Amino acid sequence: MNKFLWLRREWQRYRASHLLITATMVLGLGGVFLIERLKEAFLSSVRSQERELLSSDLSLGARRPLKAQEIERFEKATQDYAEASYRVIDMSSMLYAPGQEAARLVEVRVVEPGFPFYGSLLTADGNLQLTAEHPLFIENCIWLHDEAARLFEVKVGDELRLGEGAFRHCGTVLKDSTQGFRGFALAPRVYLGRTRLGDTQLVGEGTIASHALHFKLRADAAKVFTTEWKEALVKEFDDPAIRIQRPSDTSEQTARSGKLFGDYLQLASLVALILAVVGTFYLFRTLVHRRLKDVAILRALGVAPGEARKLLLLPLATDFLVAIPLAGLFSAALFPIVTGVLDQLFGTQLPPTGFPWSVWPALPLIFTLVMAILMPSVEEAVRVPVMALLQDQERVGMVPWRQAGLWGLLALVSLSGLAIWAAHSWKIGGLFVAGILLATLTLAGFTLLARWVGEKVLRRSGHISGIFGLMGGLVIRRLLRRPMTTLLTVIALGLGSVLISLLGHLELSIGQEFSLESQDRPALFMFDIQDDQTEKLKDFLAETKVPLQALSPMVRGKLVSVNAEAFKKEKQDALFETREEENESRFRQRMMNLSWASGLNPSETLEEGVDFAEAKVPEGEVALSLEKRFAQRLGIELDDQLTFEVLGVPITGRVVNVRSVKWTSFRPNFFITFAPGALEDAPKSWLAAIGQMPAQEKVQLQNQISRKFPNISSIDVGQLVGRMMELFTRLKKALQLMAVFAFLVGVVVVGAMAQDQVLRRQNEVMLEKTLGISPWRVTLMVLGEFLGLAFVAFTLGGLAGAGLAAVLTVVVFEGNVIWSASLLLSITLGGMILVSIPLLLMAKKIFTWRPAGLLQQP
Repeated sequence: MNKFLWLRREWQRYRASHLLITATMVLGLGGVFLIERLKEAFLSSVRSQERELLSSDLSLGARRPLKAQEIERFEKATQDYAEASYRVIDMSSMLYAPGQEAARLVEVRVVEPGFPFYGSLLTADGNLQLTAEHPLFIENCIWLHDEAARLFEVKVGDELRLGEGAFRHCGTVLKDSTQGFRGFALAPRVYLGRTRLGDTQLVGEGTIASHALHFKLRADAAKVFTTEWKEALVKEFDDPAIRIQRPSDTSEQTARSGKLFGDYLQLASLVALILAVVGTFYLFRTLVHRRLKDVAILRALGVAPGEARKLLLLPLATDFLVAIPLAGLFSAALFPIVTGVLDQLFGTQLPPTGFPWSVWPALPLIFTLVMAILMPSVEEAVRVPVMALLQDQERVGMVPWRQAGLWGLLALVSLSGLAIWAAHSWKIGGLFVAGILLATLTLAGFTLLARWVGEKVLRRSGHISGIFGLMGGLVIRRLLRRPMTTLLTVIALGLGSVLISLLGHLELSIGQEFSLESQDRPALFMFDIQDDQTEKLKDFLAETKVPLQALSPMVRGKLVSVNAEAFKKEKQDALFETREEENESRFRQRMMNLSWASGLNPSETLEEGVDFAEAKVPEGEVALSLEKRFAQRLGIELDDQLTFEVLGVPITGRVVNVRSVKWTSFRPNFFITFAPGALEDAPKSWLAAIGQMPAQEKVQLQNQISRKFPNISSIDVGQLVGRMMELFTRLKKALQLMAVFAFLVGVVVVGAMAQDQVLRRQNEVMLEKTLGISPWRVTLMVLGEFLGLAFVAFTLGGLAGAGLAAVLTVVVFEGNVIWSASLLLSITLGGMILVSIPLLLMAKKIFTWRPAGLLQQP
């Protein structure tokens, strides 16, 4: 049979059905394409600014002062192509504004002349040119970023104090291209000339600061040289404290949080895709049932079952191929709208981008998912015998459970592959699929249970009017006669509400976890406390009657081996790398913060093993405690032997327990804690937490500490929590945008299903009108049918989303669960209003159908 002729006739006869199928696929694919567009635009924007972000062509950095031999090696490798260099130091400190009587944490960037090689420091008068004669290097000047100037409410010329030094506010930087997409930062930035750093007396032994040496290469230096130099120097240094960065490394680091956020947006878009697949299944199944006679005739004429399958699937495959470019256009139309919203939320302007080619790996999975879902309907059709021409087409064709199960398994595998691709995580992708399956089974199970109860009740009532009345009985009979429509309607609407409920309840639970009213949370978190300042600080706090919640030491070290095997892992290029693998690789190549303690603090809970007091370790080793998720991430278990190196001194320990940490307590906590006796003589700084106090007293204490201990930095935990919640609210709004899109896709899908059902019930409606039932009552029955299903779907979906949020709150965030009846009610009522709009538009057809039409039916 000529396939093209068959395809043309198919579209001529069933144009409306194929248009609906194509439109439904466009909606589902459009969400996936849109998120890929956003991710590509974000990465493109970051990569286009990668030299500006690093501010140089190559840098050597560490969280400590660079050694002379390290600088010498670096300069020797690049000497043939180096054109200029400068040093940069980044640290946190308290900036004190005497006129405002306010001390606040700032990020201090200490620079040298020539900064930055690439990019700009934009001021009201243009780009700031930092030459050797600039006042920043020859006067007691300090420049503030606009955010810092607004926070301190200072003007140019005002006096400021940083550490032990007094400075004059000399200017304001409106935009720093080296900051990139800040998103979340603990503090605003200020700029200090390196020649004036000694006045502050901020840099000392144990000070937490990042030191970097930046190089600008000659124009004739090939870009590949930086990669060759980095690979050679990494092997030569063999020290995780050393960071050698190219512009591309900086862009990847900057883009990491954006990619992670994009992963979650893509998961949300998969919900819309799943709803579109549900709608496609319904529409295709309906179309196949309308073709049962055609298929039976083909079979009677000798067409083989395989050929019949191809004839049925060919139009669908064509619809899918047509939907791909249309989805690309649809995502292009939505792109400026969504980027406008993101710009308002995050201040991030994304450039326009073309077709998202990175989505191609997902398209075969999507096509397989669609085919696996639809194949049972095709199998139903090809099994129709010629005798079925005289039967009720709604009940013809059954697929064996084993075959249907195989197709279902293929669909599950495809969906799992899509989730893993979207999340770049086996764990998150698996949790997503498990949550979708659990929500779907909940919706389906309740629907089937309600159907069974309805059949029992109607059977006992003995007649259709029964206890529900005539109209209620007719509505229930319709729902019972069409179980597939009923089931798919509940699932399509329910899954859309699951996502909105999930995000809403997560916000409530996380909001409570970060509540500013918590009495257990410290008021101030202090760091950069020098070893010889601990007793003075204790005495000062005792004099001022301020509660000291915690005082913990911090030592920098590197993990060199686990069970006598080298721990460092070189990053290998891979076709697909999960976010967990990226995190593990970073942990394996960085310095770690170590501490010691005699036991657990109030924010820690023992999960496995024994306390230090009960631990027995081999001679020459020390007892270790690891945070649970850190241990899981690196594959470290109880009784493993770990060897650390602290300033060249090896220290061997044995893991005796694994503990969970409530990080939202904001106490000093560490991934790795030693038992006392091993780290006390190592160079260290201290962290401290101060208990709750009134806001005014907290401000006064920060000012007093800033004057008495200029090098000690303190964070107002309340303000930090407020910034975190502000960022979380922005992220939630962006995710809600995709959730609403998925919700609307569900409404559109149900609208298409309702339109099909109304058209297929034309004979029933005309018969009911013949029996004297008014058009208004018929319309109310149709509305009641679908709005009743919508009520059940939104209620169940909201509860399922709340349940998933509870699981995530306990398992992932380790917080307390909050349920909101008002949120669930809003989802249900808002959803029913949305669903009623397309129903009312389609129900008007009921008034145009005349009972005489029954006599005109063929």
